[in-house]
Parts: sequence; structure tokens; C-alpha cells
Amino acid sequence: MLATEIRQAIDQHQLTLYYQLKISMIDGQAREVEALTRWEHLKRGLLSPDQFIRLAEQIRLIRAFSCWVLQSALRQSKI
Repeated sequence: MLATEIRQAIDQHQLTLYYQLKISMIDGQAREVEALTRWEHLKRGLLSPDQFIRLAEQIRLIRAFSCWVLQSALRQSKI
């Protein structure tokens, strides 16, 4: 069931990106930003990547998922 819902999640923008700074241990400066994806599932609540990434890989939706992440991050970086 989750396999059919993941495609809808991508198409219907039920995924959300959260950003996390990566700080240098040497000088304490922010060096990178990591985008973390969460799925706002309508019935199961907020799902972490470990609950759906492997499934996306198995059903060959990881490319569509990755494209969504990249497009969303680029769109949000323009704001």
C-alpha cells in the first residue's frame, strides 16, 4: 500500500524539505547545508526517510524522488 502512495506523495507535494547546517569542527563556521526530506503522510503522520527511501529505491521511484528534492531545494533557494 505504501508503494502506491509514495508516487502520489511525490506528485501531490506531500514531501517536505528540512534544512540542517553542517558546522566545521575546526572553526565553528557553517560550511554546508543538508536537505532532509520528510513525508507528511495523510494517515500515518510525519514519516522520516528511513521509512520510505528504501521503498522508493525498490520500486524504482528514487529518480523521481531525487528530482523532486533537487527542484524543491532550488526553488526554495530563490526565495
